[in-house]
Amino acid sequence: MNRKPDRYLVIIAALVFVALAAGIATASTVTQSITYQGKLTDAAANPLTGTYSVKFSLYEAATGGTALAADTHSVTAANGLFTTGIAVADPAIMDGRALWLGIRVGSDPEMTPRQVIRPVPYALGLRPGAVMSGTGTGNVFTIGTEGEGTALDVSAFSAGGQGLSVYASGENSMAVSAVASGTGSEALDAGTISDSSITVSASADGDDSVAIFASTTGTGSDAIEATTREDSSRGIYVFTEGKQSPGLYALTLNDGSAAVEAHAYGGSPAVYGEGMVGVFGTGKEGGYFTVSAAGTSSNDLRPGVNSSTTYPYSPGFRATTKGAYSDGAYIFTYGSDADGIYAATYGRSSDAVSVYTGGQSAIAFRAYTTGDSDTGMMIGTQGRYSHGISVTTENTSSTGVIVNTFGAGSPGITASSALSEGIIGEAAGSAGVKGSSTSKAGVWGVSTSDVGVYGDTISGTYGVFTPDKMYAGNGIDAPNVDVAEYMPATGDPAPGTVLVIGGNGKLEASAAAYDTRVAGIVSTAPGISLGTKEAGNYGETLVAVAGRVPCRVDAGYGAIHAGDLLSTSATPGHAMKAEPVTISGRGFYPDGTILGKAMGSLESGTGTIEVLVTLQ
Repeated sequence: MNRKPDRYLVIIAALVFVALAAGIATASTVTQSITYQGKLTDAAANPLTGTYSVKFSLYEAATGGTALAADTHSVTAANGLFTTGIAVADPAIMDGRALWLGIRVGSDPEMTPRQVIRPVPYALGLRPGAVMSGTGTGNVFTIGTEGEGTALDVSAFSAGGQGLSVYASGENSMAVSAVASGTGSEALDAGTISDSSITVSASADGDDSVAIFASTTGTGSDAIEATTREDSSRGIYVFTEGKQSPGLYALTLNDGSAAVEAHAYGGSPAVYGEGMVGVFGTGKEGGYFTVSAAGTSSNDLRPGVNSSTTYPYSPGFRATTKGAYSDGAYIFTYGSDADGIYAATYGRSSDAVSVYTGGQSAIAFRAYTTGDSDTGMMIGTQGRYSHGISVTTENTSSTGVIVNTFGAGSPGITASSALSEGIIGEAAGSAGVKGSSTSKAGVWGVSTSDVGVYGDTISGTYGVFTPDKMYAGNGIDAPNVDVAEYMPATGDPAPGTVLVIGGNGKLEASAAAYDTRVAGIVSTAPGISLGTKEAGNYGETLVAVAGRVPCRVDAGYGAIHAGDLLSTSATPGHAMKAEPVTISGRGFYPDGTILGKAMGSLESGTGTIEVLVTLQ
């Protein structure tokens, strides 16, 4: 007997009801079968009555392919009509894709064409544990309300449970889109009351993806509002792993609208950041901080910026700029007794302020004041080997510190130290400390226990340099003892060489005894150098003209003892003991031949002794 179903099929989708209430169990899940009604006839279209085996198969193609699910069971027909349930509606299959139903009675071939599954059975995709996904550009799931009711109410009572889990994997897709247009309405309201619970958890793994995107257009509207009341609770917690992925990105377009506004009371920070960079800001002003008058008192200081570090090599404040005319730190104060920068260190080898600049014509540190008795910069240190200011510059035309003062009695820099130097200036190719003044001293140093101004140079030329006169009220103390003058010389004579005036006016090594052209001795380390040129003294040699200086001598012409007068000798560049000419019992020395007096002794041979230069 041939049998075939009627051409018109009716498919009734099952409905799912879930009952949740405090203190009662969840209701049983509805069946996953689809109710199917059909009509069986023989080949002559006569209705059949009886029980028959029917196989129902679910495909994702109109023809061909492999069945995704199948259900074979007996159906009972009365005058051809029958009603049965088909157990093929698996939520994993009913996920929004197009499906077709194939029917086979007994051993007959599967009937054609297959029947298209209409939308109603897709309601099974809303049952607990169901997954909804889509590949198009539209919304996978949309809920809206116009009244005072809640569009979506999601609750989770079990430990570790999720009230709502939504994901989007396509490009430019949104997992959740919430829109509120009414006054005082909330696009998304979520709350947790248990410990260690997360109100909203959002994850974005793709490049250029956003975990949470919130936008407001109305006046006084908050894009995101988070409130916590318990200890150790975070209003917003953001975690990112990808490069160039900001944890929180906020943008405002109108003036007076803060991208992020945070309020804290009871000593808690409004914004707390930690990691490689605690807080990072860009814009016309990277960060702006202010303290209201109500938040300050004499016993309750509220700094505009409070920076504290506990780890080694962790600067409390670090500013880096790359653009021209961009100051690393610009601080302006108006109030009386208000310090632009107050820096204090207590640990050993610590710098109160350390400033570095690498650009040309850049100023490492600049301080400016306008009021009477104002201090441009005041810095104190207590620990050993601690620097009040440490400034490093690299490029040309870069000044470590520039201080300009215009008021009477206002020194550019005042450095006070009880046990150390007030100012130490070190430079590789420039001046360690440079001071200029139009009416007073360029550099003025006062010390109670050490030196007022101390200048040292490693590979440069001057420890202290001034293009003008230098005044020392109590004289100049120099560890070296001769006064030398730069004079043109032939060749490069070694220190201690005795020089005479050559025919061309240049000095040269002596080579004759009792030479009246004797000029002096090449200085080894002069205490004072005369004739120094800023561009250098090419072709000139420092010649000692007064004081004590090491001198090459030859005792082969007679042993030399302390106090003996010395003159030039036939040994090149060497002095010898001068012998007087006796006239009427008195000794006389040829005029203009005496170089100096021996301060040491040499019995024989050649050597070097100290000589007191006394040209005569």
